[in-house]
Amino acid sequence: MAKILVIDDCAVVRQPIAAALIQKGYEARSAADGAAGLGILAEFKPDLIILDVGMPIMDGLTFLKLLRARREFARLPVIMLTADSRKPTVVEAVRGGVREYLLKSHFSLDDLFEKVTRLLNQAGTPIPRAAATPPAAGMAARTASAAVATVNASGQTPATPTSAGVALVPHQPAATATTPLPGASAAASTGAGVAPAAHTSPSADESPPTSTLTADPDSPFGPLLNLDDIKSFEEIKPLLTRTQIKELIDQAAELRAFSPTVAVLLKLTSNPRCTIDQIVRAVGRDHALALKLLKLANSSAYARGEPVDSVRQAILRIGLRELRQAVLNIGVVEHFSATDLGAYMDIRLFWEHSIGTALIASHLATATNAVDSESAFTMGLLHDAGRLVLHELLGAHYDQTLPLSRKLDISLERVEGRLFLLNHADVMDRILHTWKFPASLVNPIVFHHLSAGSIRGQAPRELAQVALLGLANRLAHALLLGDSGNLVIYPINDLLQLLNLDDGIIADIEKQIHEQTTDMKLVLVQAASGQSWPVVSHTLIEGCPVPLKPAYVGTQPATDTFRIFCDQIADLADLDQPNLIVSYIHDSRDRSRISELLLKAESENQWPKLPLLMLSSKAHLKLDDRILADRKWATATTPALAGRLVRCMSELVAQ
Repeated sequence: MAKILVIDDCAVVRQPIAAALIQKGYEARSAADGAAGLGILAEFKPDLIILDVGMPIMDGLTFLKLLRARREFARLPVIMLTADSRKPTVVEAVRGGVREYLLKSHFSLDDLFEKVTRLLNQAGTPIPRAAATPPAAGMAARTASAAVATVNASGQTPATPTSAGVALVPHQPAATATTPLPGASAAASTGAGVAPAAHTSPSADESPPTSTLTADPDSPFGPLLNLDDIKSFEEIKPLLTRTQIKELIDQAAELRAFSPTVAVLLKLTSNPRCTIDQIVRAVGRDHALALKLLKLANSSAYARGEPVDSVRQAILRIGLRELRQAVLNIGVVEHFSATDLGAYMDIRLFWEHSIGTALIASHLATATNAVDSESAFTMGLLHDAGRLVLHELLGAHYDQTLPLSRKLDISLERVEGRLFLLNHADVMDRILHTWKFPASLVNPIVFHHLSAGSIRGQAPRELAQVALLGLANRLAHALLLGDSGNLVIYPINDLLQLLNLDDGIIADIEKQIHEQTTDMKLVLVQAASGQSWPVVSHTLIEGCPVPLKPAYVGTQPATDTFRIFCDQIADLADLDQPNLIVSYIHDSRDRSRISELLLKAESENQWPKLPLLMLSSKAHLKLDDRILADRKWATATTPALAGRLVRCMSELVAQ
């Protein structure tokens, strides 16, 4: 007979639930707190535990840690039944291997019994015949549901839930996965210096390699990496199996839901018969959302004529068609902004990069007609959000990716792909499909790191949309619009050619984008009171022993991301003349032309022989010997981390 332990400090909750379980044919015991539950474990040896969070003496999360520390209970199914819907609590439950998370405010015995039956079946535990049939509305069931409703109504009021319950990650490994995750093939074609090396996933019931790891007893995902021991990309070993990470992501997608007002507005605006009055009433119930819509209507994106000062005027200015996308964008930022990134990354810079990319994508959409500008904005806003999901689910394990990326001077996508067998874009593929986003929005997010050649092979149906988002992302990096953890400068010529764009669109974006991003980030992101917004360019040059004022020389400066990047750095130096030259050599045919341009620039401007940094995807490409003679010079391969480029410049100038 299956044994179930119910742990809850409220007698009118635990006793009726235990009675209802007994009526279904289970053997059930109950305890009033975690400490009492631990005392019962050895004798009772339950097959499943139903656990509350907030309890005296020992709370549910403490009990959970102690439970997992015992080898025989490390994989025991646990259902959390609680009034606590706070995100940190849910995330800690995920990390503790909780299989289901039910909120008492939306609790029903039918739902509970269905989850109990399913989890016991998965564990191979025999269940009573009565439990396999739909639960009867017996006295115990009615008493249990009524008791929880009474408790919630009488003072234990939970935060407003978004759903009846949340399915969380299974603690024990599942069957071996042999099919790649959707989007995983993209990670193998992300371009020079960016693509994760091919790697065969270990079996799902294998332990990840531990040769370079140190202990982390609080983590259910295994030990942390010892970063000091890792000297090269090849030494990085996967921390999780593909099956484990897939389960984590799928459960995270279920965990996420929009706020009630956003959900109502998305439903309203999807109905072609909705009226302006219905929308105004819905927005009026959420003062924070109303304020953001007013700010948005008065921002540079929509400002025309006199400022608007009412919700109705704001909605009319934005337009009913665009309102749905605007509400979705506000909901997305609101949804993820509560994530506490700690020392890992500055959430303000993360959103600045996302918003900058979104605005650039919107500009490019207008120029190309590849997608409507509102959808392009949403793609840009979401393109890196998978990093927030991974951080929230994996905690310290994911937080190691950024220092490892910087230590090895490789892209963050490459480290993600090696440690977790997928990257943040693959995460959003699964999340957005669960949210029922259209493929026309999802695929550009999944493939936005691809080169033009790889896009043709991986996403031929969304060729222009993927190229558009990839170009927007690369331009945002070069313009130093925020930092989502992977501040890599990529060339863009292949994407420009694919989209058939002229030089003028890049020049227009450069002129407008910084002001527009500043304007929009103040609309969408709430900074702490009195807290100044960090500036990426300032952070990059901190610690440089001398000022840097690079002059760029290249064959296509108008559309060159390395020229754009150099301009951001040069603008900070209080110098009259440049103190080094930077050139990007696309291929061997560029060498002679760039050499001529460099000599001409030095002659016309009367520069001395300045130090020279040569950038190219091929390390052997350098300018003519007549240029390099009697000159300090260095080479760097591209794509390149922005911090690495600044270090190279600084070393050349300081010699």
